[in-house]
Amino acid sequence: MKTQGVFVQAPAGACFEGMPVIDVSSAPAAAVMGVVEGFTEYLPVSSTGHLILTQKWLGFVFHESFEVVIQTGAVLAVLVEYWRRFLRLVDFRARTGFAGWNGWLWLILTTLPAVVFGGLFHSAIKERLFNPCTIAVALGTGGML
Repeated sequence: MKTQGVFVQAPAGACFEGMPVIDVSSAPAAAVMGVVEGFTEYLPVSSTGHLILTQKWLGFVFHESFEVVIQTGAVLAVLVEYWRRFLRLVDFRARTGFAGWNGWLWLILTTLPAVVFGGLFHSAIKERLFNPCTIAVALGTGGML
């Protein structure tokens, strides 16, 4: 079994053979990361930055999907809190504001630049911006402002 932090590769013959499954021996590390995520998600700081720094400082190694999984709770909380706004996106009779076709148009127009830019420069962004030194400097600078 190949270990990847909280996830391990399921052994041959298992139901989910070859897929990442939770390694319960890493539950304490996952709990620490969950606490960091919980404390920083809704503060005006980068929860992802804090997760990366905590992971590096404590020597945790996680599969890349762990960050997605750990942030799912925050996404669900936003959906629960703003469900009425999201529901307005399917009201295609609405002609103004962030609703119906107009809402979808604004959503696409405002998301497209990030998708294009991120797609073109993904490797450079990951290499230069997602390292502990850059993150620590950015968080420190933001804290001083």
